[in-house]
Amino acid sequence: MRCCLLGSLLVLEGIVLGIRFDATLISQVGGPWWNGLLAYAGVVPQLVIATATAAALIGGQRLLTELRRASGTPHQFRSTWPLLVGNFAALVAFALLTRAIFEGSASASAAMVVAWALTGLAVPAFLAAAALPASITPIVLRATGQLLLLAAVVGAAAWGAGTLTAALWEPLRDATLTGVNALLSMIAADALIKPAGFVVGTERFWVTIAPECSGYQGIGMIWVFLGVFLWTFRDTLRFPHALLLIPVATAAVWLANIARITALVVVGSSLSPAIARGGFHSYVGSLLFSAIALSLAWACHRSSFFHKKEPCVETREHKVRVALRDDPTAAYLLPLLAIMATALLAGSVSTSNFDLLYPLRFCAVVGCLWVFRRAYRELRWTWSWHAVAGGVAVFALWLALEPLPVGAQATALPAPLGELPTGLAFAWLAFRVLGTTLTVPVAEELAFRGYLSRRLSSVDFQSLPLRRITWIGLVVSSLLFGAMHQRLLAGTLAGIVYGLAARRRGELSDAVLAHATTNALLAAYVLSTGSWGLWI
Repeated sequence: MRCCLLGSLLVLEGIVLGIRFDATLISQVGGPWWNGLLAYAGVVPQLVIATATAAALIGGQRLLTELRRASGTPHQFRSTWPLLVGNFAALVAFALLTRAIFEGSASASAAMVVAWALTGLAVPAFLAAAALPASITPIVLRATGQLLLLAAVVGAAAWGAGTLTAALWEPLRDATLTGVNALLSMIAADALIKPAGFVVGTERFWVTIAPECSGYQGIGMIWVFLGVFLWTFRDTLRFPHALLLIPVATAAVWLANIARITALVVVGSSLSPAIARGGFHSYVGSLLFSAIALSLAWACHRSSFFHKKEPCVETREHKVRVALRDDPTAAYLLPLLAIMATALLAGSVSTSNFDLLYPLRFCAVVGCLWVFRRAYRELRWTWSWHAVAGGVAVFALWLALEPLPVGAQATALPAPLGELPTGLAFAWLAFRVLGTTLTVPVAEELAFRGYLSRRLSSVDFQSLPLRRITWIGLVVSSLLFGAMHQRLLAGTLAGIVYGLAARRRGELSDAVLAHATTNALLAAYVLSTGSWGLWI
């Protein structure tokens, strides 16, 4: 579980950086010889994605087995929080250096390039150190070294095949152009197409379908992946049935490429042309093609049409899924991590402080709560007037301590919301109210009062009654609660009130009720007075 969470964090960080920056821009600057090499920096994430996909296809079960064995080995883990802080610091430094090097007006110095490379390596290094103890890392590498080396070779071959096919073949370009225009016409009223110049898009943003955009790059990659997959599992796959995966995968990749280009135009037209022109198209494409390969392999292993017998790993994987659902730490923390991850993703594609993708946050939290629903046995929903009174008190306290804007800024409707059609604007407001009053209180109280305040009071947090939360646990978790909301004083006092509500009867649902009361009153206040600054 530890490795999965940290690996997911690394993927999220890579997506945000990949969408935000485009390495090819440095080729327009000229300058020292290393600028020419840096122009190919964007290839590295693509190779990493291809290698990871190959490793999952040909040895995913073995990798999981070794990681589970390592996780169960009685070795001392490092303290996680310092390493996560180091990862965050390295990520910030790497992002700042990336912006200075690839988007600066002057050529970067050699020292800056070296610092950029070192901070880039430090980002995954800190997470790797948090995932596995130093004493067993060499053991895991020795057990999986040959597999990882083979995966690197296959990944490089897949990337190379995709590059070659994109450069040599163009017949799919016309069909891709027609497909993108047909799909885009269903979404945008100002869709346009210029077949002579292979241009498609809208009046606000358009793209040229180059050979590498025709779909052959993904097709070349998927053929290599499937070829290796079919050879590796040739003893358990049914032939010639399994060969049908090749045309299915080819069609899936081409259709996915049409959807990718359409999404690129939508992002450029509605959100940010800079993001669309940046790394969005390449990284999203690599992830999309890899996801198709892994999905087909997963479906193939579970299909009696393609597989000779029922997969022998089903029972083991079912046990892993059950163990994950029953993991108390994951159950209490993942809903909050879903909020943070979707907020980070929304911030990376937004040009303002307004979260236009808030419905995605709501859906992500609902999904986490549904997956772990059996772990929330202590959420006994009972009514408490004391909890409601505490929520009302926090609402009054929040308004008293909140530095509200004055004049026209206090009631100005956020521009992105005002630009939406009326139906979509009402839908966004509905999701925002539901998230604020339902999913956010549950997710945050599970993490801060249900887990963190008890974990700071006892190692075995789940067996500690809420009535026995220590003052250290209560205050420290409340301080972190306030820091996360960027309102240290008001947030800390709110966290203490919610914690006291949970301690009074020993019911976590009382903290959720108090929190939901505060947020419901804030939502009513925002909607009735137009104080949108409270939601930004």
